[in-house]
Amino acid sequence: MFIFFFFFFKQKTAYEMLRSLVGSEMCIRDRYQRRVRGLHRGTMAAPPSYFVDHKKGEVNELRALLQNPDVQRDPQRKRDVLKRVVAYQTLGIDVSRLFPEMMLATATNDILQKKMIYNYIVYYGESRADLAMMTVNTLQKEACDQIDPMVRALALKHLSGLRVPNLAEYVVHPVTRCLEDVSPYVRRAAVTAVLKLYHLDPKAAEPMVPQLERMLRDRDPQVVCNCICAIDEINAVSGGIELSKTLIYNLLNRIKEFNEWAQCTILDLVARYTTESEKEVFEIMNLLDERLKSTNAAVVLATTKVFLNYTINMPKIHQHAFMRVKDPLLTLMTGGGGEMAFTVLSHILVIAERCDGVFDDEFKKFYCRYNDPIYVKNCKLDVLKLIANDSTVAEIVGELREYVTDVDVDVARRAIQTIGHIAWRLPNSATRVIQEMLKLLEVDIDYITAEIVISMKDLVRKYSHIADQVVDIIPPCLGTIEEPEARVAVLWMLGEIGHELDEGPYLLEPIIAEWDELKPVVRLELMSCTLKMFFSRPPECQKMLGKLLSTATSDPSNVDVHDKALFYYRLLEYDIEDAKQVILGNKQHVSEFVEDTETEVKDQIFEEFNSLSVIYQKPSHKFVTAKDLSQALVGEDDAEEASSEEDDQGSSAGSDEEDEDEESDESSSDDDSDEDETLVFLSMHSFGKSVPQVFEKNWMGTSEHEAVSLRLNNPGSSDSSIEQVLSQSGLHSMATGAAGGSIRAYYIGERKDKPGVFMGELNINLAARTVNATLKSSDVSALGAFKKHFLRAMSGL
Repeated sequence: MFIFFFFFFKQKTAYEMLRSLVGSEMCIRDRYQRRVRGLHRGTMAAPPSYFVDHKKGEVNELRALLQNPDVQRDPQRKRDVLKRVVAYQTLGIDVSRLFPEMMLATATNDILQKKMIYNYIVYYGESRADLAMMTVNTLQKEACDQIDPMVRALALKHLSGLRVPNLAEYVVHPVTRCLEDVSPYVRRAAVTAVLKLYHLDPKAAEPMVPQLERMLRDRDPQVVCNCICAIDEINAVSGGIELSKTLIYNLLNRIKEFNEWAQCTILDLVARYTTESEKEVFEIMNLLDERLKSTNAAVVLATTKVFLNYTINMPKIHQHAFMRVKDPLLTLMTGGGGEMAFTVLSHILVIAERCDGVFDDEFKKFYCRYNDPIYVKNCKLDVLKLIANDSTVAEIVGELREYVTDVDVDVARRAIQTIGHIAWRLPNSATRVIQEMLKLLEVDIDYITAEIVISMKDLVRKYSHIADQVVDIIPPCLGTIEEPEARVAVLWMLGEIGHELDEGPYLLEPIIAEWDELKPVVRLELMSCTLKMFFSRPPECQKMLGKLLSTATSDPSNVDVHDKALFYYRLLEYDIEDAKQVILGNKQHVSEFVEDTETEVKDQIFEEFNSLSVIYQKPSHKFVTAKDLSQALVGEDDAEEASSEEDDQGSSAGSDEEDEDEESDESSSDDDSDEDETLVFLSMHSFGKSVPQVFEKNWMGTSEHEAVSLRLNNPGSSDSSIEQVLSQSGLHSMATGAAGGSIRAYYIGERKDKPGVFMGELNINLAARTVNATLKSSDVSALGAFKKHFLRAMSGL
């Protein structure tokens, strides 16, 4: 006879691991290594089974195993049991009942066992202060008296990781002692522990800051880096760590000893340091010149930021600094992957906007390769339009013409936009570039034609003398283009220069005839174009304009279109000459666009060089903060509450106004509702120890379900109060566990009068006071009754 047990948490994955398991310290790799060795020998070892339950009563079984003397004497068996405990903890199963046994298990010399035990202790100690108090003496002793420095550091890390305010006083002595430990590994952990202690109890950590400042001259580079980070964060309110010439020079002279991450930390400090003279600027730049040869992009960009910050008030030296960082940035751009190339290109773009001519002679390195990702191609095109000059424009435009026929439509459009921007930037080469753009119309592809027309509109605004070249493309484009933005561009050009065309007014007739199919933005430009054409050639356009304004004023589908038509009508009715002066008045010559003059924003981004501001092309003050998100979430919750109240009021009002001839249907539905309300559960289900198998069989056996979302009105509601009210209604808890800041709970109940299993999966967020439930039943027809039963049970919370 074979008995199979299935664990209903099997549907979860290891990706739902809690943050306490993230990191190299908790890599459970032993069985994987045995499996790999088995493959090399030609045999397949058994797969890891820590995340699958094969037996009932798993927590009780684990307690028995932890108490088993045979297991305690066998390190490998004990390690496997601990791995199962951590695996259940990862899956959200509450294994806090094993706390005494796990505390006793700390008496071991196996470092991997200690890591798992300490992880367990910190995880449950954070939410259970009573359990955390039991661990203090053990962790204190091991942090101070253990011979092995790895164990001392490990104990200190987890002791300071117990985020329980009442335990802060117990952390002070071990941290103070470990700051003077002979082992650099322990000192590193102690410095980090000071920062944890500061966030737990600032007053307890403040006396340790002078010791951290003395440790800035520690022999171990990583200890120094940890001290810099800790002091900088502790003193964040007052501007961070106090920078002095002695400290900066000491760090710069030792910078080769630090790893790349620590070098970036030091370089960030150096960039914030205010130099006393130009001589000091040159000394620091000479010391850092070698960092520009690093293969690490973060180090190169951080060094670049130092160079640019120090020379910003020295124009000639600033130009030389740009030239000095050019080659390292180009090397990084061409030598890394797509993500690296994009990051470096974003910084090159900022430099190209800031200083003309730096990358002009290296324009070929910004040509797109066939295997470049789209985001890299787009960034390269943005750089090309800034570094093109009169001597290189022919080659660059020739290369861009090849991109116009790219299979990716976005790249093709971006290439056309780049050609147009180059013509805009270079007046001396504009005529030649515009001729190349007009030749691209021969490709006869809709989106290419549309993008050319849009770019040409901006060029006509700046270069009025190109009207003769552009006017001939208006008739064919007007009849073929479908994109609203492109049609607007053609209509604008027709209104400005279309009077030179013999058939100009008659090009508008077919467009006016399809008024109902036009987008609002096209309708707005069509009215402006027709009015301009009317003032240029009144006899041919008078009837056409009257019909257009009559149609527009009688069409209420769009307020903007209606109001603009009414404005034009009243303006013409008031005085024709005044109307002509308003519509065709002298226009100011366009020399630049607003987008090209946002120097303030660009200066802010340049000041935040080597940060996400460069990647997003936005100053950091425009980033969404945690406060903004919380306010948005609160606003959504309030809106949901208001809408639910309105729905409740609307439904009650609607029920009061029902006609008498519907009373029979209402009474029948009431009978059904009464019948649903008679759903009665057994006070205790009859499944016994086979609850997991019954739950999984019925849960996986049906896809029909009811989703319920509700808000807890009582601020004192908790998972235990929810369990109590559901138990009183016949739904009993199977398992609960914390996952990602919320509580996941599973309930099951059995109907009393006839067979039926009713199940629920609850996701409880006590911070937001919300409950999201998925309800299922072996009797699908009773799902509606089950939902009402569940809501009735939860109504008191």
